[in-house]
Amino acid sequence: MGMSKSKKDITSTPAKGFRYTGRTDLTPEEKRIENEVGRLFAENLPALIREYRRRFGHIIDRNNAQELYVPYAKNRESRQELSLATHEPAGALADEVYHTLVTKQAPADKNIVLFNAGGQGSGKTTSLRLSGKADRAFIVMDGTMQDFEKGCRNIDLAFQQGKLVHINFVYCPFRKAVEHIVRRASDVQGGRVVNIKRAAKGHFHALENIFKLTEKYGSRDGFTFTVVDNSEENPKPMTLEELRRKRYPRIDDLEREGYAVVDEVFATFRANDKSLTEGLHRRLKSN
Repeated sequence: MGMSKSKKDITSTPAKGFRYTGRTDLTPEEKRIENEVGRLFAENLPALIREYRRRFGHIIDRNNAQELYVPYAKNRESRQELSLATHEPAGALADEVYHTLVTKQAPADKNIVLFNAGGQGSGKTTSLRLSGKADRAFIVMDGTMQDFEKGCRNIDLAFQQGKLVHINFVYCPFRKAVEHIVRRASDVQGGRVVNIKRAAKGHFHALENIFKLTEKYGSRDGFTFTVVDNSEENPKPMTLEELRRKRYPRIDDLEREGYAVVDEVFATFRANDKSLTEGLHRRLKSN
């Protein structure tokens, strides 16, 4: 699936209700690609949902959705270059996959919608086993839960469809998470870029939202949650009270820390690691 030359913005005339909010931090060329990906996904939505299910099954992740755009998925460099431009349309496609799958009948012993939560680079996938629910999940929604209203809509929809809901929140110190983000972006099998500005917001809001979500749904039948501490080498369970002591004071503080960590990693390893390019450094620190 390639790109056409149309420049009309999908956000102004969405096709068949396929909507997303375009990013405001893109270059003109990235904005053109974002619009193109949005149109491509909207015009081929049923086929793309089927292809997503065939390739990725019940695990719903915007990063998987990005892989359905062929120019993005070519190699590490294409993922680095197109991560931001494909981010929002891919998120909308992941939402469409969720809305399709959550309405389907689930087996009685596998009727859980499991939401992964926590900032980017926290190690959510590797910590999933500590939830105790992964093997019984009908859907794994692998995101951050940094958008409270969207999270509530997805949870409410799961309950409306007769599903159980479990949130698996993973805490990871921001420094460690940024190191993970850099390694993932530079890995030969990876390339996905999360810039520090977005990562700081994601970590701050995801952590705040776990308290709001457990307060809102904690007394509801069918709702459970786990909190995982990924501060050390091996993840371990932690309580909400322990997590409260990890709250971040300000997003700006996280941003400053993240920029410093990126500079430190590049200064320390760049001479011996050719994957740490100037282009990657610039994208990680982009606004």
